[in-house]
Amino acid sequence: MEQRPPDPSEKLVSNRQTISDTSGTRKRKSSGTPRARKAPAASPMTSSRHKGSSSPDDSDANWLDDEDALQELYDHVADEEEEEEEEDEEDVDSMMMAEHLGRIFGGGRMMSKRYRDFLEALQNAAYDPVRRLVVLQDLAEQLSIATEDVFLGGFPMHGLLVELLWTLGSDEPRTHPVHASEDSGDAELYACRCITYILEAAPPVVPHVASIVCQHGTIPLLITKLQEISYIDLAEQVLQTFEKLSHTNAAEIVREGGMLAMLQYLDFFGIHVQRTAMAAVAHCAKVRPTHTRQVTDVVPIVRQVLGYSDARLVESACECVCHWLTNLPDEDALDEFLPAVCALLARGLGQATDGLPTLAPDTYARLLQALAHAARARVSAAHLLYEHGLLETVHTFLSSSVSDGVPAALAVLRDMLPPLPCTGIFDAKMYTAKAYEQQCRLAEREHCELGALEVPPRRLSTSAEREQRAIDARAHTQRAWPSFFHRYAAHLLPVLLQVYAASRALRATPTVLEIVLRTLWHTSTETLVSALEHVPLASFFAGVLTSGDTEQALQGVELLVTRLSYLPYLVREGVVHQVTHLADEGDIRAKLVGARLAVIPDDASIQAARDIPKTLRAIASRIEAASHADALRDALSALVEWIPRMTGFEMQVSGVLDALRQPGLVPGERRDALREVLLPVHAPLLSCLHDVVSRSEDECVLSAGGIESLKKRVQLRLTPDAATAAKLPATFHSLVVSVHAVVRIQSLHDFLRPKMEFLLRKQGPWHLVLEANGRPMPRSATLYKCVGLPDDAYPVQYRMADREEEETPEPLDEDVPSYAPALELIRELHDLWESAVPEALYVNGPLSAKLAQQLDEPLVLVSECLPTWARTLPVRYPCIFPFETRLKYMQHTALDFARLMHQYRHVCARDDTLMLHANMPRQKVRIARNQLLESAIRVLELYAHTPSLLEVEYFDEPGSGLGPTLEFYTLVSQAFQAMPDLWRGEPSMPLFPKPSGDASLFRVLGQFVAKSIVDLRMIDVPFHPLFWRAVLGRRVPRTLETLEALDAVQARSLRALQTMPADELERLELDGTLPGTERELVQGPLTSANISAYIQAVVDVSLHDGIAPQLDAFRAGFESVLSLDALRVFASHELSALFGQATEDWSEATLLRTIVPDHGFSSDSESFRALLSILVGFDASERRTFLQWLTGAPRLPIGGFAALQPPFTVVRRQPEPPLQPDDYLPSVMTCVNYLKLPCYSSRDVMRQKLCLAMHEGLASFYLS
Repeated sequence: MEQRPPDPSEKLVSNRQTISDTSGTRKRKSSGTPRARKAPAASPMTSSRHKGSSSPDDSDANWLDDEDALQELYDHVADEEEEEEEEDEEDVDSMMMAEHLGRIFGGGRMMSKRYRDFLEALQNAAYDPVRRLVVLQDLAEQLSIATEDVFLGGFPMHGLLVELLWTLGSDEPRTHPVHASEDSGDAELYACRCITYILEAAPPVVPHVASIVCQHGTIPLLITKLQEISYIDLAEQVLQTFEKLSHTNAAEIVREGGMLAMLQYLDFFGIHVQRTAMAAVAHCAKVRPTHTRQVTDVVPIVRQVLGYSDARLVESACECVCHWLTNLPDEDALDEFLPAVCALLARGLGQATDGLPTLAPDTYARLLQALAHAARARVSAAHLLYEHGLLETVHTFLSSSVSDGVPAALAVLRDMLPPLPCTGIFDAKMYTAKAYEQQCRLAEREHCELGALEVPPRRLSTSAEREQRAIDARAHTQRAWPSFFHRYAAHLLPVLLQVYAASRALRATPTVLEIVLRTLWHTSTETLVSALEHVPLASFFAGVLTSGDTEQALQGVELLVTRLSYLPYLVREGVVHQVTHLADEGDIRAKLVGARLAVIPDDASIQAARDIPKTLRAIASRIEAASHADALRDALSALVEWIPRMTGFEMQVSGVLDALRQPGLVPGERRDALREVLLPVHAPLLSCLHDVVSRSEDECVLSAGGIESLKKRVQLRLTPDAATAAKLPATFHSLVVSVHAVVRIQSLHDFLRPKMEFLLRKQGPWHLVLEANGRPMPRSATLYKCVGLPDDAYPVQYRMADREEEETPEPLDEDVPSYAPALELIRELHDLWESAVPEALYVNGPLSAKLAQQLDEPLVLVSECLPTWARTLPVRYPCIFPFETRLKYMQHTALDFARLMHQYRHVCARDDTLMLHANMPRQKVRIARNQLLESAIRVLELYAHTPSLLEVEYFDEPGSGLGPTLEFYTLVSQAFQAMPDLWRGEPSMPLFPKPSGDASLFRVLGQFVAKSIVDLRMIDVPFHPLFWRAVLGRRVPRTLETLEALDAVQARSLRALQTMPADELERLELDGTLPGTERELVQGPLTSANISAYIQAVVDVSLHDGIAPQLDAFRAGFESVLSLDALRVFASHELSALFGQATEDWSEATLLRTIVPDHGFSSDSESFRALLSILVGFDASERRTFLQWLTGAPRLPIGGFAALQPPFTVVRRQPEPPLQPDDYLPSVMTCVNYLKLPCYSSRDVMRQKLCLAMHEGLASFYLS
């Protein structure tokens, strides 16, 4: 039976409450401050976690002992709620809160007596070590299960702490007649454990418990226990206590030397204790130390941990390094970290592989940011980073990644270079309107051109001169480093130019520009001449000028023309044209730069650059005027000679782009000429077209805060209109609510309507209309779509309406971008050349990076607020985006609100309101394996179109969850493939329908495929690409060649008939029916007169007419679940790969990188390495069997092993004595992709056991 999830509208509350209550009952909190009598300053608690309560002063360590004060607080709350009960019927909820507090405090009083008894027992057992140990054991056991409620009664905090710390060696209480015995190891252990449990149980309402603990001298006492370890269990417990204290009292731990105490014997502890110690030190590292020695003493130990094989230890060590390098950038002792950090980055971001763990991406980003601080502060740190290969690591990272780590990588590249000076072209005061006028007057007096005027530099202040001397000294030092600036100019600049376009979405463009400018300024002219020969800086600055970063771009232009002979390149790329345009618009710097460009004398190279557009314009005219195929071929041949040298600017201004677009739209000979003549220069032609797009597009990514944006809230001030306000009490005239921005307007409606209905007693149908800025807010829209993310309470007016008002959808903005002609030509060439050109050459890097960044904005996606370009370009021009990006686009735009939220459930995990939206209802069905296809048909008819996630179980098998469900999709896929009446050709051929296939089964197949998409399940149905072309209405050539791709045997037979002599054909006495059927295509026997018509009829029926019912049925079944338009962003061969024909990478390097060894295995384990070699040696059939056994599906998702979620994990299976590992078979947990592998005696035994398990274990699911 399907279970309906709770109504999200029940989560809404008013009067500055948040829409996050999970109880399902409406709770109300007084908008005013409670009237205090003799209660403490704490306000009534508003939730089970006691959020919003205030605590007493820190200095009062005994306030928790005051049971009378807490009881009076309870009485006050209860009396307060009783007084307000008659004001509003909803205040019954307040009484429930008072009763809840009563139960809490009543339980607290009972608990407090128990702990007072423990205190008394400890005091009485001061001279009895055995009895005292028993009491400590009982106290530790009680505290281990204690909750925060313990502290809400009269908990004897002070007394217990005194006793516990005395047990650990503190000063003895005056009430004790004798000293503790020397043999107190167990007692100390339990005393320390009690303190840890107290810190664990401390509730948020008592935030100063840790401070109270520390006020008794706990930290120095615990440090002494770590400095001289005589009892290892006690030391481990002390480390756990320090980990709890480090969250709130890190400064005191650092001040007392606790970091060194925790780390000095680190290697003597087990791995879990080491993790605890390093986690505590990582928390302490956040505090800026009062003395650097507190850090430098532990630097060697932390540096050693950076090379450990445990990822969690290394993560904690990295946290320490990041905080110390940031807080102490001038400390030379920290340079000891830099080689180890460079090795870490090389392993995680570069190409180094040494078997050690890789870390989370954000860890690498923080490390890079910390290294940037160090490199900026000390040239010695920059030198160490350079010597240990950081530039090569960052180069590799930037060449293969566009992610959130890019800004940090760019920052470290920038800060390793000397800063820019503050004089000359970098002096902003020299480019003001006043300075421009002064220079114009000076040029008149000097009787020279403005551009030829030599302007003396401004006098600098003392601080600026000091800064400039430091810059010059650093630059002089770094020029002595071998090939330092050459590596920047020759190796890093090319990749930085590629990153620039993509980093516009990451807001890192100023950093890229500054790196380029620093490199151009500080590198010698000789180095620049040799290094920049193949770096397209002119094209780069042309794009920068278009994007709006004019100041830095014009500085770069000045550097290029003053330090290099770069003017011809600037002319060809249109930079001079753009500078002139900016000067005409009044840009002061552009006027001065243009004046300096104008006085450069024209030489032969500059004049040749100015003449190229004229030549190309003549060729474009010939292409447009060509009246026959030969003339067109001649004109295109003339163009082919220029294409490798042509720039995007020249293609635009010469008219070549418009000329090429026309033949591509005309069928016949002109289309063939365009395809054949331009194919040899496809790479430079596509590059030129991408250049046109990049210099013209300025699309922006709509950001709402990234992946965490779903948690953002909006404050609304709800006010009724005048007519509605007259019917409501004053409390409803201005309601302020805090709502998640992702909540739909329907939830707001369902929150308000029941309250008004109760007050107004209004009968009959009526509804509320909510308006923002006078415009009705559609109920299906999210708050973000209607009001955005305002800083203050956003006014929303509501009014009553007797009937539903129809929602008028907003018209979509379909403006054609200025770069559309270039994209259209790219699309036309893609259709013309088909598979003759690699798909990667059609991809536009900048637009792809922006779309990928846009798809990482869940709030924008869920709210259906994608910008026009992101909504239309992937559909109109899919070839310019990589397949992975289009797949993500389809998965994030074709699915409904609930399924999109379900994809982000990991973000919503800690928010109850969001989880209501993220939790998809599940439809569980149980089927019989011996009636699989019949059951599947029935299930799909009933549930394919429902919003529930389908979850399958099998009769007589206890297994459930993801594994059996994936196997269901796999088995149904196999069942459809095994139906020869549906498909033509050999069984090994990709699937294409027979003309006589059952159309009803194709409807079910369409539902099955669509359901697999919306539920994000993998299927294994190897459709032929021509099948998808036919389904999507794309052109399927009705030729014998096309039929041959589907059925080679039949095509050969038809060719034989076509070429057969007439008399021989007549002797065969063949009838004119479709082969294999009784369907007549031509009348009478086949003869030489009708054989051509017969063959064409067979082709037409096989490729179009005969399969039309099956295709229509498939489309209808698919459309009943999901719009078929969702698939139009894919090419036909991509759809075939998506549903069953993708190639998979099973190389050992890939397996080593993506398979996770855990719980008994490491990447160096002999058994783990043997498993990898066995997997690499599997043939195609064994791979499919293994994957189906492990995951439930016989193939990997798009992205291979790296895309498996959860990751493929191998854990060690321990034998139970007296059995040996060879007595066991490996087992799997399909729901989490776990392989439990014994340590077999040899590789051969492992392969034998593995093959036996995976072949015999496919038929059923049983509990492990």
